[in-house]
Amino acid sequence: MTTPLTPEERRRRRRRTALIVTAAVTASAALLTGLAWTVMDAADRARERSAAAATSHGPASGGKATGSGGSGGSGGSGGSGGSASSAPKASKPPAPFPHPQVWLDEKNSIGIKDPVKRQDRTGDIRLDCERNSCELVSDTSVIVQLFADPGTGNLDTCGLLTKAATQHKLPLAASAPGTEICVRHPSGDIALLVIQNKPVVRLPDLPGWITADMTVWRAS
Repeated sequence: MTTPLTPEERRRRRRRTALIVTAAVTASAALLTGLAWTVMDAADRARERSAAAATSHGPASGGKATGSGGSGGSGGSGGSGGSASSAPKASKPPAPFPHPQVWLDEKNSIGIKDPVKRQDRTGDIRLDCERNSCELVSDTSVIVQLFADPGTGNLDTCGLLTKAATQHKLPLAASAPGTEICVRHPSGDIALLVIQNKPVVRLPDLPGWITADMTVWRAS
């Protein structure tokens, strides 16, 4: 059987309970305050880190965006459009001007510039003969024989062969019908001569002659 508490004991117990509750409340308040400060301090540090990151990376990324935007304007779609519009258009190759069955002997000449057929010796290409052989001669143009299969002569081939050529004479002793000959005029005009006929043997008492198909490409 429990002994009843005296009034003094009850008062001491109430004071002890109040002290315990007060201590617990105080500790809880302190704990909450500490947690609040910890959270606030962590938030402040997070904001500081964010600000520092924005300060250090912001201009670089901004500069990069500006640079890429600028390059996009000049090197992107806008830039490529501008370069495409400013790029020169590819020029068309010169048109060929054919002159079939051109007659050339020791009295006339051929002009790469018009008129092509001339009845005097003032043209670009002449035929000079001595003894048993003849040769093509030019005071203005270089002359190169194309040693390849017949039909391969064209503007590109003749342009390449005559680009660094220096000879202004070409003996015809070994040139048979079908032989292709490239000629370059100082103006840049290119001519292709294809021999059609010539005497098998040049006789001293007879004038020399040849016939040739000539194609001329005018320099632009």
